[in-house]
Amino acid sequence: QMEGFQRLVACPYFTVDSFKSSAGVEEPLRKSTGMQILVALGSAASVIADGEVYPLRAGSAVLLPDEGRQYDLRAPAGVEVIRIFVSSQ
Repeated sequence: QMEGFQRLVACPYFTVDSFKSSAGVEEPLRKSTGMQILVALGSAASVIADGEVYPLRAGSAVLLPDEGRQYDLRAPAGVEVIRIFVSSQ
């Protein structure tokens, strides 16, 4: 579990974390070692991967594939994000 994330669900199949980000801060999500799904709650954010910026609208989800890339979350305002990923077995 990463610093800043609160573990909501952990089972043999998947894990769900909640994360509250500060405004204007880029937070590392970790290198992708499996598919991740992010859902922004309340306000919009962006996901940055290798210098490319992908929008994450409030109430929408983005799928981050298993590509071994470093993903960072950037929010112009504080944002809460739910992250779902396959549990390590």
